[in-house]
Amino acid sequence: MKTTKKNVLEAHKSGPRAEAIRRACTYHVTQSSRIIKSLGLSVADFNLITRRLAHDAVLRKKVSRKEGKREGGREGGREGGRG
Repeated sequence: MKTTKKNVLEAHKSGPRAEAIRRACTYHVTQSSRIIKSLGLSVADFNLITRRLAHDAVLRKKVSRKEGKREGGREGGREGGRG
């Protein structure tokens, strides 16, 4: 079974871990949303991109190539500049 927020919370609906799990899930959603928005995307757009990447191998390759170029070509990377 795929682990989701819903089934994790269902499994721990009550008891000592329930509140800690709820806080962790809330924190994750909040932080993820902040990061996504800081990149200029809406959460809906990010989710759409994620779904497209999951189903489109050609798009995944394009993104991987661009990410490799971006990582290797950054001035502020580990091997020079600010790092």
